[in-house]
Amino acid sequence: MTAEFFDRSVRSLKGIISAPSTPITVEDMNKAIKEQAMSTKATLAHHESNDASEPSWRLYEEIFETGIVYLELNGVAIDFTMLGNVENRPGTVLLRLPIETAQQLGLHTSVPADKWARACDADK
Repeated sequence: MTAEFFDRSVRSLKGIISAPSTPITVEDMNKAIKEQAMSTKATLAHHESNDASEPSWRLYEEIFETGIVYLELNGVAIDFTMLGNVENRPGTVLLRLPIETAQQLGLHTSVPADKWARACDADK
């Protein structure tokens, strides 16, 4: 490659390539790499929280599985019963969700309006 060819190539790229308006962080780079990685997961819906007190979640499907969806929750308190006990049968997962997260997931749509209003009442 000659110096002249290199100079012409760089000049032709000016205006096409520009610096980002905000600095790129390592976290941004890792997120971009993760998004570009080959995956069989197809996101159906998601909520990314920047607040440590609010959970993030992702509803997705595996593209080669039919009739199944997955719900991934981050930052959620759980109780898991493997062997069963007086209160729960084996394989029980109990999630402690903030009202806002339950609503984002659409769980309120299967609850009668008066019961949902009572659950949302901060003064109860």
